[in-house]
Amino acid sequence: QGDLTLVAHQVLWLFRQRLDAGEIPLESAVEILGAYHSCAVVPEDESLAAYNFSEFLYCAQNGLYGTLECVREEIDRFLARHMSGPISP
Repeated sequence: QGDLTLVAHQVLWLFRQRLDAGEIPLESAVEILGAYHSCAVVPEDESLAAYNFSEFLYCAQNGLYGTLECVREEIDRFLARHMSGPISP
């Protein structure tokens, strides 16, 4: 599992690069994190945190609580906690 978790965290680094470059809209970022929840071999708490972004986004979009900016900030915090540096050749 260790190597698969490292690879998942390296993929998050690549994801972060594209997100920061504005290549991935917020809604798509949340969908990608949902797929990460379903497919990545990571600890359960990390997987559940990735899954919860869909609820955060729904609530922000529907004025229940939070804002889209808050969702993005939470994604940034999640990525900072879990991503690893670039993939080595």
